[in-house]
Amino acid sequence: MTKTLVKSSLFRGLSEIEIEKLLSSINYKIKNFNKGDIIISSGDISRSAHIILEGFVGGESMDNSGKIVKIENIYAPDSFALAFMFAENPEYLIDVIAHSKVKILVISKEDFLKITAENFIVLNNTLQLISNKFVFLIKKIKFLTQNTIKQKLLKYLQNLSNKYKNDTITLDRTQQELSEYLGVTRPALARAFSEMEEQEKIKKQGKKIILSAGINKDIKS
Repeated sequence: MTKTLVKSSLFRGLSEIEIEKLLSSINYKIKNFNKGDIIISSGDISRSAHIILEGFVGGESMDNSGKIVKIENIYAPDSFALAFMFAENPEYLIDVIAHSKVKILVISKEDFLKITAENFIVLNNTLQLISNKFVFLIKKIKFLTQNTIKQKLLKYLQNLSNKYKNDTITLDRTQQELSEYLGVTRPALARAFSEMEEQEKIKKQGKKIILSAGINKDIKS
C-alpha cells in the first residue's frame, strides 16, 4: 500500500517508511468496490478522507431535468472528499461512482487531523489539494456557462491541444462521456462536431481530430 501512497499528492514528499509510521498511529479501513457501485451518494455526510489505491471513480451530479453532469474522474492514487470533510455543513453535493474495480483507503476525520498535526508536509499537501479543487470547480463553472455548445467543445479541444502541444489530438473520452462532461445531449454534440467540420474548424477522423489554425480566435469570439 505504501508503494502506491508514496506517489499520491496527499503524501507527496514523504518516504514509504514515513507514511507507514503515520498510518501505524491511526485506525484506517480498506474498502473494495465493483464497477458501478455507488461509493458516496449526494446528501451523505462526509466523515472521512478517501485515497484511491486501485482503479478510478467519477463525480457526478443530476440537474433539474434529470440529466447527468460529469464533474470529474479521479484516479489512483488521488484522494477525494477532503473539502467536504472540513465544511461547516459536510454534506456531499455529488455522487461518487466506481468506474472500475476500486480499492480505497478510508481515514476518519479525527485520525486525519491527527496525522496532519503530526506532519507539516501532509498538512501542506492537504491545503494545496483543497485549494486546487476550488480552482478546478471555478474553471468548470466558467466552462459550463459558455454561450454555445460549440464554444464549450472548442475550449475542450484547445485544452487537449495545449496539454499535448499538438494541433492533432486524440479524444480522451467516448462521445457519450464527452457529452456528459460538457453537460449537453449526445445528438447536440454530434451536430456541433458536424458543423465545425463544415466550417473547416476541425477535421475529424474517428477519435483523432486536427484543429484549424484559427481555433484560438473562434474560442475568444
